Amino acid sequence: MILSFLIILFTSPLQFIYCIKWVVAYVAIRFNKRFRYRRFDLYDVGARNDPHKLGFLVPEEEKKFESPFPDSHLLE
Repeated sequence: MILSFLIILFTSPLQFIYCIKWVVAYVAIRFNKRFRYRRFDLYDVGARNDPHKLGFLVPEEEKKFESPFPDSHLLE
């Protein structure tokens, strides 16, 4: 069974294998984007009248993650 599957796999046209690999990768990426937890869900382009969600103001969470030193060190 496995041997016959491998023979069919290696003797089939390469274009067919390429298409199957492309479809599998596309579906995997779509599922990953839909169900995976996003680390930063800070910005929302569709938000109205919220400068933090639109990206005009830097959120406190991002400041905390991006700053190499505490805020008191930056003030000195």
